[in-house]
Amino acid sequence: MTHDNNTHPYPENVVSECKLSDNTAVLIRPVRPDDAEMIREFSRHLSSELKHLNYMENFKELPQSMVTRLTEVDYKKSMTILAIHLENKNEKIVGMVHYITADGKNCEFDMIVTDDWQNNHIGTVLTEALIKSAKNNGMKSIQIVILASNVGGMMLAKKFGFTVQDNDDPKVKIVTKNL
Repeated sequence: MTHDNNTHPYPENVVSECKLSDNTAVLIRPVRPDDAEMIREFSRHLSSELKHLNYMENFKELPQSMVTRLTEVDYKKSMTILAIHLENKNEKIVGMVHYITADGKNCEFDMIVTDDWQNNHIGTVLTEALIKSAKNNGMKSIQIVILASNVGGMMLAKKFGFTVQDNDDPKVKIVTKNL
């Protein structure tokens, strides 16, 4: 399945089902352009703290430019992977990870998991899927700009072997991993 002339085929190989420790099933899959409204809904239910820790700002509604960046991906130079829970026959995003590259070799990524789904290993599953996808798409390194106060994000980065570097702003860290 291809969405337009600027995209690569939909990466079916990224689709998987994950069972959490409590046996809850979560679908891991790449984003589709028609996921825009589901992403908006996801962002509406994030706490102010999560929005600040992950986006370094607090918004009421996810800006359209960000929705576009997350959903209009080419599956190679940019990729968004969703963690989806089926709730009352409705798909609900519980976590999301995204990478983008300017040079085709090094990429930046960000991830967010809803408050209710924190500490369920969804961040680990999403990070694994993203790293595998980035490697398969020829990325040589991956980087995150992260607030130093984002303890969960810093722990996850260290778990995956990212190197932590100071930044000009002491409130922000740069974490990098060679792939």
